[in-house]
Amino acid sequence: MKRRWSRWSLAVRELVLAGAMILAWGVLAPVAYHLGGWGSVAMAALAAGVCLIGTALALAASHLLLSRGPVYGLVGFLVSITLRTGLPIVLLMVVHLQDGLQNRVSIVYYLLFFYLFALTIETFLSLPSLRQSNPAREI
Repeated sequence: MKRRWSRWSLAVRELVLAGAMILAWGVLAPVAYHLGGWGSVAMAALAAGVCLIGTALALAASHLLLSRGPVYGLVGFLVSITLRTGLPIVLLMVVHLQDGLQNRVSIVYYLLFFYLFALTIETFLSLPSLRQSNPAREI
């Protein structure tokens, strides 16, 4: 049995990723507002956007490098990790260095949530197609 998303183009995978991230932010936004007001909602949106950009770039890099052949698999994996983790870490450094920025602590939690969520979605979208083998047929 083939996974349906394994046949999707890169653009469709990117749209699915963006839709899932927007949906996750929509679910988290009322909680963020309840915890810290509009500033917290803005921090959640910033975290979701940064994680979306990093994950979308990682998905594109792994897709493009793996399309060149299996030799580039490790390179694609390393580039993906760098893009996916690099942008949130840069955001954390920028937020840490700025004075007077409200909700500094909350962005760490939002980044962790959206990073793990985006990683899960990207993993499913990046998996190659798997065929379910029927052991009875192989005999």
